[in-house]
Amino acid sequence: MTPWLVLMLGLGGTIWAWRALTLQERSFQTSRLDGALAQTREAVEHRVEEQTKLLLGAQGLVVGRPHLVAEDWRAFVASLDLRRLSPGTRLLGFVPRGVFEGRPGASPMLEREGDAVLMGSRGLLSLPGFQEVAARARDLGELSVSGRLDLPGEQVPSIAFVFPVFRDFAVPADQAARRAGFQGLVVCLADGHEMFRSMYGASPIADLDVEIYDEPSCRAEGLLYDRDLCMTRQGSATAYRSGARHTLMSVGGKRWTLVVGFLPAEAGPLVDRPRMVAIGGALASLLAFGLTLFLAYGRSKLEGLAHQLRESEARFRSVAETASCAIFIYSDRIEYMNEAGSRITGFSLGEIVGLPFSKLVHPLDQELVSSRARARLRGDSVPLRYEFRLQTKQGETRWIDFAAGTVTLGDQVYGLGTAFDVTERVKANEARLKVERKLLEAQRLESLGLLAGGVAHDFNNLLTVIQGNAGMVREAVDDPELAQTCLWNIEETCRRASDLVRQMLAYSGRGTVQFQRLDLNRLIQDIAQLLSVSIAKSITLKYDLAETLPPVSADAAQLQQVVMNLVTNAAEAIGEAEGTVTLRSGVRELGETDVTGLRVAEALNPGLFVFLEVVDTGSGMDGETQARIFDPFFTTKFTGRGLGLAAMQGIVRSHGGGVDIQSRPGTGTLFRVYLPAQSGAVHPVAVPEPAADQTRVVGEGLALVADDEPGIRDFARRVLERTGFEVIVAEDGLEAIEHVRAHQGELRLVLLDLTMPKLGGEEALLDMRAMGYAGPVIRWSGYVLNEVAPDPKAPFLRKPFSAGELLAAVGRVLS
Repeated sequence: MTPWLVLMLGLGGTIWAWRALTLQERSFQTSRLDGALAQTREAVEHRVEEQTKLLLGAQGLVVGRPHLVAEDWRAFVASLDLRRLSPGTRLLGFVPRGVFEGRPGASPMLEREGDAVLMGSRGLLSLPGFQEVAARARDLGELSVSGRLDLPGEQVPSIAFVFPVFRDFAVPADQAARRAGFQGLVVCLADGHEMFRSMYGASPIADLDVEIYDEPSCRAEGLLYDRDLCMTRQGSATAYRSGARHTLMSVGGKRWTLVVGFLPAEAGPLVDRPRMVAIGGALASLLAFGLTLFLAYGRSKLEGLAHQLRESEARFRSVAETASCAIFIYSDRIEYMNEAGSRITGFSLGEIVGLPFSKLVHPLDQELVSSRARARLRGDSVPLRYEFRLQTKQGETRWIDFAAGTVTLGDQVYGLGTAFDVTERVKANEARLKVERKLLEAQRLESLGLLAGGVAHDFNNLLTVIQGNAGMVREAVDDPELAQTCLWNIEETCRRASDLVRQMLAYSGRGTVQFQRLDLNRLIQDIAQLLSVSIAKSITLKYDLAETLPPVSADAAQLQQVVMNLVTNAAEAIGEAEGTVTLRSGVRELGETDVTGLRVAEALNPGLFVFLEVVDTGSGMDGETQARIFDPFFTTKFTGRGLGLAAMQGIVRSHGGGVDIQSRPGTGTLFRVYLPAQSGAVHPVAVPEPAADQTRVVGEGLALVADDEPGIRDFARRVLERTGFEVIVAEDGLEAIEHVRAHQGELRLVLLDLTMPKLGGEEALLDMRAMGYAGPVIRWSGYVLNEVAPDPKAPFLRKPFSAGELLAAVGRVLS
């Protein structure tokens, strides 16, 4: 039994050892291939990162020098030493926007004159693949990478790295703005073979084949790099070889496929090794031999892992120490900093290791940086890139662009940060903002000066009429008819002055308004007769109104003023010639892009809008005129025109709307006013009618007049006393409340100014109602900060008003 037992044990040990070794060899090849794949991916990403940094530097040159010339560009590229620092780079150039638009004289900026043939209209710029990646970079505002580019007359594949250039480094938020602000492209053209040939540096992996394709299907037309071909070997494509590893990489908007696999010469002996062990085990003590071989193999594997670890550490140090940005590894304290970090902070590696990271951060930014670091280590979602200030060893404050992340070393999670010194850029931005603020202040002062001059011109005209007619009344003692005419002229001039004040309040958006739901079509129809008599007979007024419209929330008087101003402005644009003014209404859904393009709008939300459109066949406007059309008293005809469109701007803004203007010289003008659509019932619109000269009111009982202006108190008192009222007066809200408290049972009428010292009219009215007074009240004001709430028991009367208008209001509230 013993021999058979030994034989059975020996055969069993042989079979077990053969099977175990076969599985281990496969696992070893798998592990080795995984390591090669990770190392290759890291090397490819490093090469792409080098190209990205190169493009960022070139972009900084273009943005930092608005008037860049070809000599500056050649000097910049020559200083980079591209052939040594960026292997495979064939050219680095800047293609201005004018080249893509075909402007005469526009040409790319290149280092060498010979590059013009490579870049020219029959070279890179003519390739559809390059045109596609250029459009993608412009529209997305980020790095874009082409697929394989086959230049005319060349066999090697080329790759284009493209970075868009916008003003002031700022990438606009939407595609339309990016296209408008697009300045050009920084282009780096690289030889695919040369770019990746030396990516392993001094530690290449023997017998490893690497292929990079510009799309997942791994077609030969998309091959960017083949290590086997670069080393002049022959063989089938690794992408279709059994055991090859594929991984996808996102590079500048393209999905590259990275394929790695060992060449057959390396794989053959590894497959036969278990058979050799099986044969040797059958002739000897298989169990002992198998155990020994297993231990030897385990030791070899550990040594290989240790060697890979040392190589990985050496690669990291090589990359980190040669990087142009500062690199920090930290937890609560700094664990590592590279040479670039020493240049920025002023600390050496020996001085900085062990210090808290917060020691580098400026005191004003301590809370920002520490809160984000804690959140990042917890795994919370926080911005990966931001700017803050740090203090150097010498006490100097510098701005850095910090990109933060995490890295796991062993079982410990550390913070990983890269930083670029952007101090000069921040200083340049601050200087630019100062210049912009000064320019805006100058424009504001110019507008205020124009407004003050126009208002002074119109008020001086009105005061001249008042003063002249007042003097004539003094001299016309014996001529009642002349005196009556002069007094009528004074009243009419006062009404014109009131209209001017109302327009100024509308321009500022602070006019007294009473919002209600209105039907825009009904409002236009109600004032149609007034519109027709306001324009010349030679002008035809047409209406194209929608059948049904949702209501809008608006002040009826101000909305009528908008319609009148637009129609009057359109008629003046036509002048004395024959022409047509068309009024059109409708409803439209506006998106985010639509509302941002409207003028005089303030932060409109997308949604459903009702619009009023006024189109004329007049002379039209150029761009310069459109830019100033809402300035007060601006006109292309004569000085001192007025506040028509400027007042309309204030009204539309206070109603939460916007204006779209379309015009060109010789083609007429279109004004389209948008107002947010509302839901609910529509209130009827009161058409303005001439006020009656006299209103018969028979007064009796006690009336209270509260106003801080003595002249107004005296005027109202005399008007009311003439109708039979007994009148008491108050100069502020507190005194008015005391009168109501003392005479509550006797008071029949209260007249209350809304803007008074100590206590305003609205607050005083609330206190009066609270103490039990329920009688009629008339509120009045010439200007209020907030919207006047409708109240049927307390109607509102605008200042200035005449005795007839006051008595009419009294009659309505008493009836």
